[in-house]
This record gives sequence, structure tokens and C-alpha cells, in this order.
Amino acid sequence: MKRHLIVIFLLISVYSWGQGRHFKDLNDFTDWVTNYYRHPEPQYLFDAFEYGSNSQEIANAGSRSHLAAFFASSLRGDSTQQSFFYSQLKETTNEDFIYGFGLTLWLIHTEYSLGLLQKFLNLTQVKKYQKEFEVITKAKYPDILADPIISSAQLDILWADFFATGNEKSVIRIISVLKDLNSTEPSSKMIAGSAKWSLTSNAIRHDRVLSICKTQKENSELDLRKALEEIVKTAIKERRG
Repeated sequence: MKRHLIVIFLLISVYSWGQGRHFKDLNDFTDWVTNYYRHPEPQYLFDAFEYGSNSQEIANAGSRSHLAAFFASSLRGDSTQQSFFYSQLKETTNEDFIYGFGLTLWLIHTEYSLGLLQKFLNLTQVKKYQKEFEVITKAKYPDILADPIISSAQLDILWADFFATGNEKSVIRIISVLKDLNSTEPSSKMIAGSAKWSLTSNAIRHDRVLSICKTQKENSELDLRKALEEIVKTAIKERRG
């Protein structure tokens, strides 16, 4: 009986991996991505990559680089999945796939991913993009947990990392920007405002974000504590409807 159950389980697992994931629309896709850390489904990452790369709505919103950051965080510890992506894309001529996969491998930034990136760039159909990728790969690698936050785009990348992994350090980095809410420097004040808005929005939707904000509120200096109190209060009120 036990052997039969094991066989059934294996058959179900193989079946689910072979089915693929159909995203009904952008809302369905966004919901899957932003809740990935809660319900990881690595077997559907390539389906998500295909959808995201082909979505004109995502392209028009200028969010493809943020999506690459999500896949980089999702794939960083899984060289088998990185190889699977490569096997699926090694014959592609789709420019969006080429840029998306190349950028993802660079953002993963492990010895394995960088070796795979070089292998990918040496493919015949990819060589014409060498100059563009030279610019990308020669740029300073973005260390999201250490680099000064000087643009709202960095907040999006930190959120992408959180959605992929549930890493609380990414949320804490976003919280750190709240110190500039009363800055006299317009750019810093604007980024801090974006951070507060995104923290409030995600604290409403995600228990883990709300919990992190509560914990940080108790352990923060006064300038951060007041902002976090407002975020937590608003999130709880909105949750109650």
C-alpha cells in the first residue's frame, strides 16, 4: 500500500510539472509573482518568464528590469533551474527573451550564472547583442542591501526580492528610507514618500510586511517610529474594511 502511494505521488508530481501555468491576465500574473514567497512554485517560473517577457503591458510600464530582478532572486540558489531556462532559450531569436534572460543571469551574479551568461552570449543568434550586453555587464553590480538608495527604481527591485524570497532585509532597507520624509532635498523626500506608500500598500496585503513594520516600529529611532506608526495604523484600518 505504501509503495502504491509513493508511485501515485510521483505520478502527480510529474503531471503537475508537465502541465505548465496559464496566466489569465496581468492581474493573475501579478498576484502569482507578489505571493511567490508564500507559495513557491518553481515549476512555473519559466511559464512566468515567458508571460512577463511577452507582456506589452509590462514593457509599457517599464517594469521588465524589475521582473528580471524577481527571477534573479528566485533562481539564484537553483543552478538546475538556471540550466533549464538555458535549455529552453538556447535556440531563441526572441529579442525580449534574450535581453530578459541575459539580464537575469547577470543579476543572479554567481559564478555559475555568469558562466552560463557567457555561454548564452556566445550562441550564434545572440552574438549581435554583444555590445549591448557589454554595457550591462561592465556596469557596477547593484548590491540592493548595501548600495545607497538614490532612486525609486531601487525600491521596486527590493520589493521584487521580497516577493521572490520573503527576505525581511529587503523590507528593512525600504523602511530605512523613511528617515528622509522631511528632507529638504526634493529627490530624497520623493523616494521616501514612495517608500512610505509602498510599505503601506504591501502591509495591507501581506501579513509578513505588516509584521516587519510592527517589529521595526518598536526598535527604531523617533523619526522612523512615527512614520511606521502611521503605516501600521493605516494598514490595520484598511484590513478591517
